[in-house]
Amino acid sequence: MLLVQVLSVSPSSASMPPTLRVSVGRMAWAGGVVTLSVSDAHPGATCFVTVTPAVAGGAHRWICGPGVHRVNVRLPSNESSVPVRYRFTLAPGNVVAEVYVMPANHGVGLRITDQPTNAAVSTLANSPNMTATLLAQASGSPALAVQWYNSTAPNAWTPVKGATRRSLVVSASTLSGLVVQYVATFTNSQGSVTTRPATVYEVQYGPYWAGYVDASSSARQFSSVSAAWTVPFATCTGTTTIESTWVGLDGSSNSTVEQAGTAETCLGGLPSYDAFYEMWGNAALNDGQWVFLPTASDPVAPGDAVSATVTFANGQWVFTVDDTTAGWSSSTPVAQAIPPPAQSSAEWVVESGQICVNNCVTATLADTTPVTFSHAESTFAGANGSISSWPTQSEAIEDSGHAVDQVSALDPTGSSFTVTYLGASS
Repeated sequence: MLLVQVLSVSPSSASMPPTLRVSVGRMAWAGGVVTLSVSDAHPGATCFVTVTPAVAGGAHRWICGPGVHRVNVRLPSNESSVPVRYRFTLAPGNVVAEVYVMPANHGVGLRITDQPTNAAVSTLANSPNMTATLLAQASGSPALAVQWYNSTAPNAWTPVKGATRRSLVVSASTLSGLVVQYVATFTNSQGSVTTRPATVYEVQYGPYWAGYVDASSSARQFSSVSAAWTVPFATCTGTTTIESTWVGLDGSSNSTVEQAGTAETCLGGLPSYDAFYEMWGNAALNDGQWVFLPTASDPVAPGDAVSATVTFANGQWVFTVDDTTAGWSSSTPVAQAIPPPAQSSAEWVVESGQICVNNCVTATLADTTPVTFSHAESTFAGANGSISSWPTQSEAIEDSGHAVDQVSALDPTGSSFTVTYLGASS
């Protein structure tokens, strides 16, 4: 069933009245994607839509007239006991539309009391997350029976054989894909109640990247990526180590990366902290290597709250890094590379890589405090969403079969996770 609400303002002598249309599927407790459509706006007008209460990716500004212009917003699940009302306000005109997300409270006398949470598992022998335990609880009388279900495709739920307890142990060997969702259904004579889905991510280990990657197999493209984090503290010894924390496009399945972020480097036993951007593979921009922002005007220190965005629009790349603690913002436009990057993936990554001072040296991952990415978003085919809005996979770093770091599961909003340093191999 499709719910459509159409609201418009009265005509004015100055401009045509814009119309805001909000289209959503049946909005149950799990939330979902809302499509905002604006039409009949004054030619050249800039539209600005805000969402109250605020959600990730809930503020959108774009040139909206004439014609019909659309953008997607993802509403989170409702863990409360009452409906949550979201108000969409369009400026100019103060046009308003509302959407309700119902609570997770189904069945007569039945209620989910503990929801399962997202988890990450790995096949690496010494990984700290070889298994994950999903837990669910419900209240109700008479006694409840429970059955777990899993799914690798939307709404294609299959009962898990023998999974009839309130806890379910999941390992990478039991997964049927890189990303699997699980729900538990509790049933008695009064009815049934089902938990919200918990997503289990299989961590893939490699030599360089730790974080999450969204990838596209279609001709449609990613056009922006962003996130915020706190610059970690680096502990240095005599070993040359590095940790770069960044957001970017490409690099998952091709030979270019367009990225911006911070670098924590240990060289000669001393730490240094920098902000940078890069178009790896584009020899026209610093021979395809990092471009460090000047520390005199754009200093970075451990503990600073930073954010980074990489955007492609109108034939131009823009690399933005903000340090709200130090009080500076840098935005650098760069012409499109030839040949142009594919824009086939988006990444939120902690990386070990090369340090290039005169000569390039491959370094191990620096020993730093944990890095938590938040407000992680990307734009794909014109729609804005969190990491979990698109097909995603989790990656972590290993050295000689040893897990160097641990990547947490995504939070319920799909826009936050943590990378924790475990230690270099012995």
